[in-house]
Amino acid sequence: MKLGGRLKNFLMMGFVVGVCLGASESVPQEEKARQLGANAAAELQRVLRGELSAAMQQGGPGQAIRVCAQKALLLTRDIPQRMELPAMTIKRTSVRWRNEMNRPDAFEEKILADLEARVRAEGSLEPVLVLQNKAYHYFEPIRTAGLCLTCHGPEEKMPENVKSALDALYPGDRARGYAAGDFRGVIHVTIPQEVLAEP
Repeated sequence: MKLGGRLKNFLMMGFVVGVCLGASESVPQEEKARQLGANAAAELQRVLRGELSAAMQQGGPGQAIRVCAQKALLLTRDIPQRMELPAMTIKRTSVRWRNEMNRPDAFEEKILADLEARVRAEGSLEPVLVLQNKAYHYFEPIRTAGLCLTCHGPEEKMPENVKSALDALYPGDRARGYAAGDFRGVIHVTIPQEVLAEP
């Protein structure tokens, strides 16, 4: 599988990572994984923010909730195709998930717990990159932004129509009660090593 033109553009957009002299062969691959992970996470956030902002303008929070329920997973799964890297996978996950399809597995639970502990100890969050099972796993922390509070904020401050829509679409919803800036979960990007090894 060749790296497509659009993917090369994504790589060029990636943040600059310093290269240490005398580093092993795995270092360039690790840097490429970080760049791809960061760009995939940024593209997903851009796409979802655009869809939800448009829905809010067209029909308010109720419309945004319906769009999120109907399209968020599809838009997430479409990101690898946008980047011309179909072997890559991407997922949003949290210990307080809303959609059951975003429920974390055991590996993701450990990463989420480690990040939560880091937030409490240091008050800061940085992306995490882990090499496991011949793939790089990039985790981009998600902070709760102002727009998110409409549907993820304190339940006592939610309008009744918002609570009703959430209750109807997400019976097992756990993703309420956040404040601005709270750590809410991660975007998990999985990048097979074999793809990174290709020219």
